[in-house]
Amino acid sequence: MWSPRSILCPLPSGQAVPAVLPPIVQWAQRLDIPLHVTPWPQANPAEGLAPGASVPQARLHKQVQAVGPADAALDLHTEAWAQETFTMADWQAYVARHSIDLVVLSPPTGGAPSPLLSVPGAASMIAGIASAVLTLPGRTASEPFTHVLAPTDLSEDAVPTLHHAEAIARFTNARLDVLHVLTRRQYVALTPADMLALDDATATPRAATRRLRTWYHRYTHPTYTTQEATELHVEQGDPVSTITRVARSYPAPLIVLAATHHPTRNDALSTLTENVLRRTTCAMLLTRPRAHSLVEPLPHEAAAHNIPS
Repeated sequence: MWSPRSILCPLPSGQAVPAVLPPIVQWAQRLDIPLHVTPWPQANPAEGLAPGASVPQARLHKQVQAVGPADAALDLHTEAWAQETFTMADWQAYVARHSIDLVVLSPPTGGAPSPLLSVPGAASMIAGIASAVLTLPGRTASEPFTHVLAPTDLSEDAVPTLHHAEAIARFTNARLDVLHVLTRRQYVALTPADMLALDDATATPRAATRRLRTWYHRYTHPTYTTQEATELHVEQGDPVSTITRVARSYPAPLIVLAATHHPTRNDALSTLTENVLRRTTCAMLLTRPRAHSLVEPLPHEAAAHNIPS
């Protein structure tokens, strides 16, 4: 199911092989796909590469190769490190030129966990490309994913994101948690008795649970057969705070969201995606199902079987 064609990982200045790179090297070897390693792009072209960042290409190549098993080949590309400067425009052009469909970002914030968007330029790095983006703040090779959290609004547009969540859950042997968030209706100038009578905390969640179960079983990918490792959840509250709270309740979560763009702001992510990125230090997979799908396409017969009647 999980079938990216290439991976790109920009490295922070002065840090040749960060702790986050070993699992990415293993992914590339396991999938037998190219791995591109570039410098973290500079926001100011005049700065050039920071001291220590201009690692000789051959040395960097050897260091990254050494991360994986000795008997496993790795198609590694480090040519971007030969440039004296590597700007945001250079990086975006590199992603497009090499048809990168999965970018892995680990923010250069040291050892302390920090939201990715706290790093200057990170928002532009995500919004300025058409590739899927995997953020790994503060993760190491010793922390495999235990839960993949897939928030959904139960629409047909959310189906490709569900398939990405199922694919990455199977690939990483993690449990899949599908989450639907209900926004509580606001009542003004009502007594507590009125609030109790009108509260949607009982009937509506039960109906939403049935809708979620129906939606999931209708649209789940036909090749995803590990239903015993899937949990369906309905929560009530603000979507951003609920998603981040549920994710934090798991030991090593990965949140899967569609990287939709803001309807009025150019080169900006949707409000929900951006706010979740700003408020969590959990890993996130931002999918681009309309541009680059990382999931094997459905056979015609299976796709027809999944079309609702």
